[in-house]
Amino acid sequence: MRNHAQTIDSNLIIQYAIASQETPLERVYSKAIAALYNLNIALTLLSALSFGIPFEGSQQQDVGNEAIGQSEILSIVYSRVRGATDQEKYVIAKLIHIESTRHHIDPALVLALIHKESSFRIHARSKVGAIGLMQIMPTTGKYMAKKLGIKYKNKKTLFEPSVNIKIGIAYLAQLRRRFQNDAHFIAAYNWGPTAIRREINTNTFSIEDKRSYVLGILKSVPKMHKEARRLKIASKSDISNFFM
Repeated sequence: MRNHAQTIDSNLIIQYAIASQETPLERVYSKAIAALYNLNIALTLLSALSFGIPFEGSQQQDVGNEAIGQSEILSIVYSRVRGATDQEKYVIAKLIHIESTRHHIDPALVLALIHKESSFRIHARSKVGAIGLMQIMPTTGKYMAKKLGIKYKNKKTLFEPSVNIKIGIAYLAQLRRRFQNDAHFIAAYNWGPTAIRREINTNTFSIEDKRSYVLGILKSVPKMHKEARRLKIASKSDISNFFM
């Protein structure tokens, strides 16, 4: 713990510890959102299994995880994000918590998606031109930035972690409202809503074709919950360890 703490700006830890003081009402709200989301995961996995798609360890999946809190998000971001300063990691963690709460999305899903899309590299760029942590396409970024009132100069703006996270989570929430099915809206994030809607309307949507991406993300959600518990670094009980 002490060795890890020495690499982190203590002022940021103090700020984050203060910011992490959730009220009882906020905790109840977070648990309710997590319960609804975990129910959706269970139904999606059950649907996948009904099509004969094997899901390793599905019988042992824990769908009762509480929502990941601010300090747990911080711990994962600090351990995984590459190419960012400590202050940028702090901002990334804070925004994931704020924007996930704003859009009623489990932050574990956001973290799982970032893991799949960019392996937590803020400067990631795909062969097709997707940019940043959440791999936003420039056309999508420009459209969402205008919708959200975010200043957007050009595609390089998407390399800014704060912009990328805000746009990525808002876009994910928009897709969920449009499709209302975990497999559909997660697939739409990667293949595009027009293509997925066409497949749904023509009864050609197959989760088997998208198994690696969609089920890969869904399987990562409970793993993020477990990692959060293992890597927790800024809880009220151990915050003093950073200054020892």
